[in-house]
Amino acid sequence: MDVKNLREKFSLTQQELADLCGVTLRTVQNWETGKPIPASMVKLLKVVEESREIISSGDASDNSVSVAAGKGSQVTLNPDTQRFFETLEKQQDIMSRQLEELAEMRRLTQKKDEQIDLLLKLIQQKQ
Repeated sequence: MDVKNLREKFSLTQQELADLCGVTLRTVQNWETGKPIPASMVKLLKVVEESREIISSGDASDNSVSVAAGKGSQVTLNPDTQRFFETLEKQQDIMSRQLEELAEMRRLTQKKDEQIDLLLKLIQQKQ
């Protein structure tokens, strides 16, 4: 995936893309210089690309929303607007899973650090 091309296609700064993906500016810079992109981030970047394409594919009149007034109101979205909201929901699901994975990684890292501390104490006691 050509991150720089994607970013420039939608007139995003590196910082704006970093914010959209929930990563640091340096991470985006690394991706643009060819550093590996985790599979989960590739999926997220594709979602960002899809949502940007949907937004830019039509003008304001194409993205209309009709609302029927009164009790039991119904909202009808045109297909492009509906796809946009579906894309946003997918992006939210991906980010939720990534946050869960990060929480698990932090827990495992903390456990590992505790074990290392314990081993260091045991080594010091034997000396």
